[in-house]
Amino acid sequence: MNTLNIFNILYTCTMLIPLMFLCIFPVRDYLRCRASALLLRSAACLVGFFLLSIPVSHLTILPTRFLLAMFAGVFFFYFYQQQLELPLNKSLFIFLTVYMISGFSRIFATLIDVSLHPDNTYQDISVEGFLFQLAFLTLADFVLYLPFTKYLGWLIAHFHSKVIWNYVCPFPFLCVIVTYILIPHNYSWMYIGRARFMYISVLTCLIILIVLLYMLFYQFVHTFTEKQNLEHHNEILSIQGAQYQQLLNSVRENSRIRHDFRHQLIVISELLNQKDYARLDTYVSSYIQSASTELTIYSDSPALNAILSYYESLCRDRNIRTEFSLKLPDQLPISEQDLCVMMGNLLENAVYGCEQAEAPYIQLKLVQTASSMLAMKIRNPYTDAVKSRNGSFLSSRHSGFGQGLESVRIIAEKYHGCMEIQTEQQIFTVKLLLQLT
Repeated sequence: MNTLNIFNILYTCTMLIPLMFLCIFPVRDYLRCRASALLLRSAACLVGFFLLSIPVSHLTILPTRFLLAMFAGVFFFYFYQQQLELPLNKSLFIFLTVYMISGFSRIFATLIDVSLHPDNTYQDISVEGFLFQLAFLTLADFVLYLPFTKYLGWLIAHFHSKVIWNYVCPFPFLCVIVTYILIPHNYSWMYIGRARFMYISVLTCLIILIVLLYMLFYQFVHTFTEKQNLEHHNEILSIQGAQYQQLLNSVRENSRIRHDFRHQLIVISELLNQKDYARLDTYVSSYIQSASTELTIYSDSPALNAILSYYESLCRDRNIRTEFSLKLPDQLPISEQDLCVMMGNLLENAVYGCEQAEAPYIQLKLVQTASSMLAMKIRNPYTDAVKSRNGSFLSSRHSGFGQGLESVRIIAEKYHGCMEIQTEQQIFTVKLLLQLT
């Protein structure tokens, strides 16, 4: 093992330290372990890389420094991917972006060497070039901290199109190849005519172009995502509007029944006066059968009573057993509209879910567990297979995600709460916990 190979390995290991921080900035919310554990793992990984690089550096097919750079890329990307809870394409995009920055740092270090040691080659980087590259990458950690955490971090968190991520991943990879091609292999070439001036000009234009392309990608994704979110929220509002219209129709129906009941009492009173009990029994039985909805008092909220009564009547018509249990204070600690929208969506899903079940039932519990906590649980049997993608459940009635559950999730987040869905033993259970402030 000669001194040059040892220097090349130590050089590569030293440059990797600031690059590790750049890799972590955009994905710090997706680490599988705590920062202290990651630090220890990274140190162990560097030691392992150093030991494995000793036999690799003896391979003479490619230049030692280039070979070590390629080996470091494969070795550390595998380590990087194992530490993240992210799809391969996202982690690869971040890793290649950082690798591209490493390539540019090497170019700048080489330019320093060109000025200080014109007789050297790119394989013989000087101590000054080494220190400049290390300083450049350390400075990059501070300069790029905000762009990486804010913008690249936002892309990782909010953009999930697998196809587009697959398409953009080759771009930083091509940039990595370009940076290594642009490294001057013979410093004497840079002193031919205006070669150095032209080289720096081309390099500046390339950097500006890459930065602009990254900005355009972010702007495109941001606009596309905002448009999707707007369309999604419009769908949610449309669902909520339809749900509230259904509630309003139910309330109007109950109001009409109560209004008409006064006339029914007149007929009943007249039959009593005539002591025509046979006709009275027939009339009352007929009226009970014709009453479409029987209003049950569950709480002090007329709207909540109406929507629960509506679904209770609907379940009764479809032979679905219901168990509704509510323990709420006189004054609801949550917006009546939000509560009714949540209740309507959950009950509608439950009614549809247990239609084919042999013994269909819907159990609903709504309790204020503390002055600032509201807990809800609804469960029903189901027969069709439940499908999910990226943590969201797909609708069984149309293509795409289930809008009802998504609406409930949005309302839960509005109240700083959480929603948990369980699908065990063919029982679909939704649990909600809302924080009321």
